[in-house]
Amino acid sequence: MVDATVIYYTSNRENPPFEDKICQALLKSKGDLPLISVSQKPMSLGTNICVGDVGAEQQHAYRQLLIGAEAATTRFVCTAESDFLYAPECFEFCPDDTETFCLARPCWVLHALHGRQRVACRKHDFTDAPLIVGRTTLIKRLREMFAGLEYWSSAWDTKDAPYFMDRECVQVSMFDAGIGSVTFKTDENMHRSSVWIKSSKTKHIPGWGSVSDLLEKYCG
Repeated sequence: MVDATVIYYTSNRENPPFEDKICQALLKSKGDLPLISVSQKPMSLGTNICVGDVGAEQQHAYRQLLIGAEAATTRFVCTAESDFLYAPECFEFCPDDTETFCLARPCWVLHALHGRQRVACRKHDFTDAPLIVGRTTLIKRLREMFAGLEYWSSAWDTKDAPYFMDRECVQVSMFDAGIGSVTFKTDENMHRSSVWIKSSKTKHIPGWGSVSDLLEKYCG
């Protein structure tokens, strides 16, 4: 078993029944890996660290991820979010080194926005796909970003806002994770848009089943 901790970070803005189902699915898929949840409301999920209602903004999400990584003691950390379903293989991969940011594929976007056509598409890029990386590498990268916090705060809403997996700053690679992962695009998402491959549009996700069944099960 890979020496890793799952870091679940959330602003708790999703519909509570939906997020609870996501958490239950995560507990099954992660296997025996330890889990640290860093949330803005208290949660009964692994070892919980509640940071308070600081807001649903990307810089707070990164801060919560950093807090979780600093609290972990394993060689690697895996990320988990409140709108994702994960295949067990997302948490079973062991990287060859601790410096590379390893992203799981495939990753499917499931459109669950009110009034939108409810279909799924393959993600065009994997910038927010499930990640496993060396714990100290992630901490170092996030601390480097926060070192420029004054600039970052003023630039956050511009194209110059920093991204912790900027390929000019870190090594990134992909790995195959079985049926991969599914990210729901809901009305409560912090980011409601994503870049996907239009030609991959489908109402059935391989390994996961029909889009309508997934929506019924998780979104009601």
